[in-house]
Amino acid sequence: GIYINALTLTAMSGTLDMCLSYSLGSTTNQVVERGYFVPGGGIAKSFPHPSYYGTANAALTYQILSGAGTASWSVTYTSKGTP
Repeated sequence: GIYINALTLTAMSGTLDMCLSYSLGSTTNQVVERGYFVPGGGIAKSFPHPSYYGTANAALTYQILSGAGTASWSVTYTSKGTP
């Protein structure tokens, strides 16, 4: 399992609909964070109790769902066997 401790999503250029999720979800309960960000905008979030969002053995994925530009994703996590 991948347990997220903290994340940062930043739009470096362009206006982007960005998503961090498990298994390429964009509207499911496996979405960790999603937002529509302008250049220089974004979100930083920490999780006091790391969660795996009800997933087991799922890949953590990042996507630009719409817009064009460059983005930065930063994630700190803990991994351990399937819960």
